[in-house]
Amino acid sequence: MKAKLLGGFFGLGLIAMVLLGMKSDYQDNLGIESHLNLEYYNGPDADADKHKLDLYLPENKTEAPLLLWIHGGAWVTGGRKQEAGLAKHLVAKGVGVAVMSYRLSDGRWMNPNFTGSAKHPDHIQDCARALAWLKKQAKEYGYDPQNFFVGGYSAGGHLSALMCMDEQYLKAEGLSFADLKGAVPMAGAYDMVAYYNTHVEANGKEMADSHVLGVFGELDDVKQASPTEYIDPSIIPMLVVSETDTYDYTKVLEDRVGDKPHIEFYHVRDKNHSALYLDMARNADSEHTQEIAHYILRVSHGEITK
Repeated sequence: MKAKLLGGFFGLGLIAMVLLGMKSDYQDNLGIESHLNLEYYNGPDADADKHKLDLYLPENKTEAPLLLWIHGGAWVTGGRKQEAGLAKHLVAKGVGVAVMSYRLSDGRWMNPNFTGSAKHPDHIQDCARALAWLKKQAKEYGYDPQNFFVGGYSAGGHLSALMCMDEQYLKAEGLSFADLKGAVPMAGAYDMVAYYNTHVEANGKEMADSHVLGVFGELDDVKQASPTEYIDPSIIPMLVVSETDTYDYTKVLEDRVGDKPHIEFYHVRDKNHSALYLDMARNADSEHTQEIAHYILRVSHGEITK
């Protein structure tokens, strides 16, 4: 893989704090129902901020699919608030969105203030917890519990792919593949051992260990956290999206998928990691947001099946 790809996950992590203060050009007076800071987990290891989500629903919420969206930030930074613009653009196109926060790992290799302590599988466990909570709350908020999707950008792309390819995390929360209609992983890495080795080659072992092993543990754990390990049992329809910085990461998955019609790929050729995200988060007319919404609506209407 090319060394330039290393800027991908770093890029979103570094701009995450900027995105927290960004304003979308989408106005809040166009029929969006917002429910903010909803606690999706309150067990003994609950985090007062990270175990919350923001729910954005369109007026026709009983018919709209619901997308659980997982933020990026290299597993060490970011949060649900930075995703409001992107979420509202999707809602305007008929897709309800639940944007979750999750526990973060030690990111002092990037910034001395990123002092999280989560380790795999904490992040993916939180994702499954959020989905389970959303299932239980469907009647209260008025959305369809049979029409759930999961997606995310960068680190969130990895986590969303893992959740819909390795069923163990869903099963731990009393769920299964049957509880997900589809997935949209974006700009992620999917073979995490290859991702680690790329960092070793380009940035040195010390940095690779701090970053990748700091998130996932030993190399055996890194392998087990790789969606590429679960291609054969995967049955959930997926649209996997890349941009110029993460194309090679996505190509690894595409090459290994082979002839599996339920997994599609959408390559954005003219935007890098940060540019694609910013286009979707700030531009209400983004063709890429439209592509994602169109895919979700097609699957929800039964045009693409497991």
